[in-house]
Amino acid sequence: MIDRSVQKIIADIAKARGEQFFPFIVQALAKAIHADITFIATVDPSRLVASTVAIDIKGKLGDKLSYDLKGTPCEQVADDGICFHDLNVQELYPNDELLQQLGINSYIGIPLHNSEGDVIGLLAALYETSLGNPKNIESLFLFFSGLISSELDRRNYLRDYKLAAAVIANVNEAVIITDNHQIITYVNPAFEQITGYSHQESVGRKPNMLRSDRHPQSFYDNMWHDIQSKQSWSGEIFNRRKNGEIYPEWLNINVIQNAKQEISHYVGFFSDITALKKTEDELNFQSNFDSLTQLPNMEQFIDTIAKNINKPSPKKFAVAIIDIDNFRGVNDSYGHAFGNRFLQKVAQRLSQSKRNQDVLSRFGGDQFPIIINDIDGPHAASKIIGQLQAHLKAPFFINNKEISITCRVGLSVYPDDSDCPEQLVSNANQALVHVDQQADSRYSFFAPSMREDAERRMYLKSAIKKSILQKNFELAFQPIIEVEQREVRKFEVLVRWQHEGQWISPAEFIPIAEEFDLIKPLGELVLEKSCQALQKLRSSGYTNICFAINRSVHEFPSKSQGADYWLKTLRQYDIPNEAICFEITESVLAPDSKSQISLLNDLKSAGCSLAIDDFGTGYSSLSYLRKFPVDILKIDRSFISDQQEDNNDWTLVGSIIAMAKALGQTVVAEGVETREQLQHLMTFKCDYIQGYLFSKPLAEHAIQPFIDDFDFADASPQQQKVVTLNQH
Repeated sequence: MIDRSVQKIIADIAKARGEQFFPFIVQALAKAIHADITFIATVDPSRLVASTVAIDIKGKLGDKLSYDLKGTPCEQVADDGICFHDLNVQELYPNDELLQQLGINSYIGIPLHNSEGDVIGLLAALYETSLGNPKNIESLFLFFSGLISSELDRRNYLRDYKLAAAVIANVNEAVIITDNHQIITYVNPAFEQITGYSHQESVGRKPNMLRSDRHPQSFYDNMWHDIQSKQSWSGEIFNRRKNGEIYPEWLNINVIQNAKQEISHYVGFFSDITALKKTEDELNFQSNFDSLTQLPNMEQFIDTIAKNINKPSPKKFAVAIIDIDNFRGVNDSYGHAFGNRFLQKVAQRLSQSKRNQDVLSRFGGDQFPIIINDIDGPHAASKIIGQLQAHLKAPFFINNKEISITCRVGLSVYPDDSDCPEQLVSNANQALVHVDQQADSRYSFFAPSMREDAERRMYLKSAIKKSILQKNFELAFQPIIEVEQREVRKFEVLVRWQHEGQWISPAEFIPIAEEFDLIKPLGELVLEKSCQALQKLRSSGYTNICFAINRSVHEFPSKSQGADYWLKTLRQYDIPNEAICFEITESVLAPDSKSQISLLNDLKSAGCSLAIDDFGTGYSSLSYLRKFPVDILKIDRSFISDQQEDNNDWTLVGSIIAMAKALGQTVVAEGVETREQLQHLMTFKCDYIQGYLFSKPLAEHAIQPFIDDFDFADASPQQQKVVTLNQH
């Protein structure tokens, strides 16, 4: 019977082709063993789920299905065991719902293996009645299980092969396979796209057709040594495309061995890293160079100094920091984009003017450090700096505008001042600060005393910040006398600071507050305390008094905040705008400060008056006053105290007063200390007088007594009995 059954099955499956193989064999087996249900199924790697590849149900092919193996007789088969039960199988596997639904009583199944002996599927038959002759069925199953297993294994291998081939064909990474003689046998589409060589052009050739000649022979010798000894190699390499373009790639090469552990193939994977290298170069540039001027940045500059110092025989060199004067004014006047273009022009001129051996950099803002190499000493460095300063004096022409500038320079010298790169830069900065403090100096070399000054500045910076938070600054009020009415009409508000029992001069702490951006919170504190004092004064009936409050150019608000930034505090204390005069330094009249006009117009429209303080010490051009909404012009005290009794020495003061009045402006003379000075000013019809002749700055509690007791005729320095806040 078995022979006839085998012959019948073989005759049936001989007709099977491709996908019909499993349906033919399962139906042939079902007929031969008279099973109600016969199926072939694969099992997943975990052996928990079976999926039919072909199933015969009473002579007809059924739909494919998947089911859990746990609690079924197939579980034992998947565990690599032959399983058969003649009758009562439902009682043995009560949780197998399929047995219940199909009314199955008997079961036989055997495992199917791959070439490595692993269970990959099962062959099973189910009966509604008895198996009849289980030995014959088992023999048939065992006879054909090898054929079925081989086909399953072949199809799994083919499926995996097709999947791998599809993956290789569709990956973005290029794949190249050679035989053991390094002859190319396969390249994928990514290889064709990256190199420009087609599959037909590549197969049969060697990979060295891509060689760029960028690497020495030793590079390839080392690469192949690793491949032979370590069975793999990876690294960055430059290759050449078919069109001749050289490009960087990241290459991985692996060795494929046969069963005898002999090299049968080499497989290479590579990707074009041109974009990655470009990004790396950009990131490297950004981390080492200034994006605006393309000059080395601070990190690169300091690294260059370190390399100079670490040379076997380092030579003397200077570190200089060039700071452009009034760059902020250029930015404010013409806008940020114009300012950037201006800095680029400065960088270009300095690059063209410097010596080839010197290294120019930019730290941001308007500072351009430079390493002056191979010098004998400070004299050689100062000569070079003088030449650079002279070149910068020539006008710049940007967008049809002519800009003329000057610069200041701080220098330190290696090894005289330090052998530490960071300290050399710090010393040059300290020298630059020293230049700022010297009105007639354009450059300065570092001196040890400057370090002490720098330490004090940093100490005072922290102390100022703390005192602002604690509101420890005090105010003093110097009377301003109206000459015609001979009465007190105004007080200039002056800030005073007592720190750790000592009075610190405003001439020292105000520049520090401006340098470290503390001037805005300090100015807000002064304005707040001024409004508090004026509110008390007005509540006592002194409603015709005006406070003149100094505002630094560094306190000017942004355009978005406008005048409201200054007026909000006045509203908070219910102070009329007319009771406040804002005193601004003369630098606001600079020709490149036009952006402030709108703000000043807003303040004036709101009712505040505006005064130019210390007039005559900076931009001494009365023509600028036509363009700015200035109400009051305060003649600097130096014009008063320097005059002699000869009337000719007063000519300049008289001219300033006359010209200011012609422009409709009120004049205040500062620093008046003698009756003779007062008499001259009254002759010129000066509107207001301020100075020690009438009073030194007063403490807040002394304001009302001074107003009440004031007598214009009796005022003299010797007769003052008012208690002042301090002598600053």
